[in-house]
Amino acid sequence: MLVALILSKITVLLVVLIKVCKVDRRAALVIGGALALGLAGYIAQGQPGLPQSLIKTPPSASEDNTQIESVFQAAKAKIATDPANAEHWTTLANALMARNRVLVPAADFSYQKALQIKPSAMDAAYFARVEAIQFTIAHDDGINSQNWEEA
Repeated sequence: MLVALILSKITVLLVVLIKVCKVDRRAALVIGGALALGLAGYIAQGQPGLPQSLIKTPPSASEDNTQIESVFQAAKAKIATDPANAEHWTTLANALMARNRVLVPAADFSYQKALQIKPSAMDAAYFARVEAIQFTIAHDDGINSQNWEEA
C-alpha cells in the first residue's frame, strides 16, 4: 500500500518535471531512477510492512550499562590471569571508554599498557585517536570556551 503510494508520487513528480518544468526526459528518468532506488532501499531496510511489535528496539541505557559492566569485569578477570595479553588491555580500555564516555586515566593507562605489550598493535593507538577526535567534536562548539584548549 505504502509502496504503491510512493510510486504514484514518483510518477507524478516525473510528469511534472517533464511537462511543466520542461526538464529533459533523460534527466527526469535519472531522477526517477534515483528515487526508485531510494524506495527499494527503504523497502529492504525500513521494512514498511512489518508490524510495530516485531521491530527491534535498541537496548535501554540500563541494558547497555549492564553489558558494558560485564565486558569490563570479564576484561579485568582475563588481565588477572594473563596480564601480558594486549587484547585484554584494549578490551578493558574500550569498556572504560564506553562506561565513562571520555578518555579517563585508567583507559589511557590500559591503552598504553596494550601498546607496551604489543607495539605493532594498532588497536590501542587507534581508539585513543578516535577518543581525541570525539572529545574535540564534543567540546569545540564555538560557544563554550572553557574547554577550547583541551579540545
